[in-house]
Amino acid sequence: MKIRVFASFIIFMILLASFVHAQGSSAITPINMVTQKNIGQTVTVGGKIVSIQSPRTDTTPYSVYLTDDTETIRIVFWKETYNQIAIKEQLKPGTKIRVTGQVKDFKGNINLNVYNAADIQLFDAPISAPSIQQPMIAPPLASGVLTPSQVNSSLLERTITVQGLVKEYKAPQTERAPHTIILTDNTGSIDVVFWSDVAAGLGSEKMPAIGQTLKISGQVNEFRNKMQIKVSKASDIIPINENAIQSAPSPTTAASSAAPSIAQPEPRPVEEEPSDLSDTLAPSKITDALLGNIVKVRGKIVDIKPSWKDTAPTTVLISDGVKDVAYVYWPDLGSQLTEAQKPVIGNAVQVEGEVTEFRGKMQIKVTAPDKIVMKPKQLSATAAPLSQKQIIDIGKINKEYLNVTVAISGNITRIISVKNGRLLKVTDSTGTITVPLWDAMAQSVKQNDQIRVGAKIILQGVVMIYEQRNDIEIKLINAEDIISVE
Repeated sequence: MKIRVFASFIIFMILLASFVHAQGSSAITPINMVTQKNIGQTVTVGGKIVSIQSPRTDTTPYSVYLTDDTETIRIVFWKETYNQIAIKEQLKPGTKIRVTGQVKDFKGNINLNVYNAADIQLFDAPISAPSIQQPMIAPPLASGVLTPSQVNSSLLERTITVQGLVKEYKAPQTERAPHTIILTDNTGSIDVVFWSDVAAGLGSEKMPAIGQTLKISGQVNEFRNKMQIKVSKASDIIPINENAIQSAPSPTTAASSAAPSIAQPEPRPVEEEPSDLSDTLAPSKITDALLGNIVKVRGKIVDIKPSWKDTAPTTVLISDGVKDVAYVYWPDLGSQLTEAQKPVIGNAVQVEGEVTEFRGKMQIKVTAPDKIVMKPKQLSATAAPLSQKQIIDIGKINKEYLNVTVAISGNITRIISVKNGRLLKVTDSTGTITVPLWDAMAQSVKQNDQIRVGAKIILQGVVMIYEQRNDIEIKLINAEDIISVE
């Protein structure tokens, strides 16, 4: 009897150890468990490649659709990452791979963005143990200097100063590409970019070196959903003299003759930074602790839900790349907004209002037009100047216009009924584009009864990509965006 019990125990322990080993070694998350709650987190998924879409331009990413039988997810990486993938020749439909990346929300869909080529491996490849490195210790920060983790979208297009250790340096692969420094400390990291003119000003002796502490000033930009700092002159990259820092008295050791130990600086919230930034919060800083307070928030517009009746607000979702928060306003205020204050996906915006709660989520209630300050997205040099919303040829609308408001004129050549609305196919002499018209908005369109196949229509809206079809379409923001129907 004792032998039987002992044998059962041994078998149980072997099975348990096998299970724990499998879980610990793979650390794979089922794709259907990767949700909005994981935005900003790093996860590992595994599965079979369904399809691969190569980039259409140098500025668009590769898309790999991966399934594990629970769900499908889009894996996103750019050309420079793809070129370094060891198994890129094996990336084809049917191949099983394991991918580690950062969870991102792209227009309501979950993506997994990959920035390190080593994070894409064959599914059965052994998992290499992480190398153990000594932590990098940065000198204390001077007043008014930010840590890498404090750089977020609330600071977009502002000039700031940040300090950290050089973790990595990437030389440009082409003449038009920038030099890239990854600046880090114990709180996080940030990319710093500069071009050949700055590199020439630095010279070979002053070029950043791995492990060096730098204080860098530059403009905060966003590139491929990541914050970065753009440096415009060599004098904005300042090496920190570690001897001078060590000899400077610290608040706790000024009276001591012994060499002070270097403590890790405490991360400081954005509102405690220099006076010009102190009253502006990032969306990720809005919590229930601020309920009832009047705050200023700055972020990037990622979604717009127009008011569909007099008692319903327009809801504008803004993000800092870490967390989203909505600001809301009602139709009476909406009617007072200028064209420059109306929300456009992709624009940076600063709003001021009361922190309220709706269905368990924090939101900012805006009650006056002057509390909305919009910063329009800048078009690339190759895109048409659309600031006046002049009518353009449909055939010219491409990915250069993503998140930009455009106006078109054409004939409705087809209407497709879908759940909760219709898809209008609008055609002119140069091409055809899809315009979704949802029932909630259609009720407020004055010429709704004239919308039929063959009718001539003039409208304006935001250029978007419908991910499931990878098609460009125009998103209507307000009922007034349908200007005329004949």
